[in-house]
Amino acid sequence: RPRPPSGPDTVTQEAWALGGWLGYQSGWLLDTFRMGAVAYMSQPAYAPDSRDGTGLLGPDQTSITVPGQAYGQLRYQDYVLLTGGRQLVNQGYVNPQDNRMIPNTFEGATVTGTVGPVEYYAGYLTAMKRRNSDTFINMASAAGVTTGENRGMVLTTLNFDPAKGPQALESLAGLQVYLGNYYVPDVFNTVYVNPEYRRALTDEWRLRLGAQYLDQGSVGSELRGNFSTW
Repeated sequence: RPRPPSGPDTVTQEAWALGGWLGYQSGWLLDTFRMGAVAYMSQPAYAPDSRDGTGLLGPDQTSITVPGQAYGQLRYQDYVLLTGGRQLVNQGYVNPQDNRMIPNTFEGATVTGTVGPVEYYAGYLTAMKRRNSDTFINMASAAGVTTGENRGMVLTTLNFDPAKGPQALESLAGLQVYLGNYYVPDVFNTVYVNPEYRRALTDEWRLRLGAQYLDQGSVGSELRGNFSTW
């Protein structure tokens, strides 16, 4: 953290939490529809009030009990999987961040599938539950907007993998390109591109080359202020 102008310049964060999750997922009805739900819990076993901030518990070292997932799904072979409700999303910058007691989860509708060498993902997310919270907040608030406006996020990603495509793409084997766009109206837009190339040199040695590009800036009414970064 930035050093304060006065007073102590150290922060102690400490907690011991106990908990877990309980989930249910049905089978596929007519190979087309299923539903599922997951409840999460994190309880303080040792959590001094003055040492908040570990991310294991809620604000002020409070317990967390929340139905983090509750969804229905429709599918058509491998081409389309439609999910609606509370769900896990793991698409680049929108992800579970699952390195504490419970993950981030999201509310909205998403559709994903695979067509040849391209895996696509698109959705509209209305709200997010942070990993240390038991409430869902709209995506503008999750991005730091404090003036009360309610906005969702339009999320689109493409993952190109020639190895899963026709034989005509065999010469591109080893290449993989991920493209993501994250748009919150009147707040920001983020573009992320990650091409990578992998090649086996021997049974024990492999070469991997990659690059990442990110462009992010404010849009519309600029509810988080005017900014541009890359």
